[in-house]
Amino acid sequence: GDHPATPNPRLLAPGRGVAQVHFTKPVVKRGKVGGKDFVITTMQIKNMATAPIAGLKVDDFWYDRAGGPLPSDSYRHPRPLQPGEVITVTLETPADPRMNRNQGQFSHANGEIKPTLVPKL
Repeated sequence: GDHPATPNPRLLAPGRGVAQVHFTKPVVKRGKVGGKDFVITTMQIKNMATAPIAGLKVDDFWYDRAGGPLPSDSYRHPRPLQPGEVITVTLETPADPRMNRNQGQFSHANGEIKPTLVPKL
């Protein structure tokens, strides 16, 4: 029997709808960016889907004790995240003494992301 030619992986169309990713527990550190105090959050993300994820975006929302929003940061990956590819995402949010908790949110250009926290990638 004839086997159809395998498409070039770079030409895979980006996935639509819900995309599965695994991510590691975000590591939050204080640091200086341009002489100012920042909260720097890093995590690794792996595309578990069979299609590339276009326009991967990670938002790091910060809140004060009462749940009021504080300055936040967003990361947008500059190219489609390929199946099985692992990236390190760094978010730099201006430090604010009122910071109490944060919430990460994942999205992509063609739908939503279902993130799963894993011990390591």
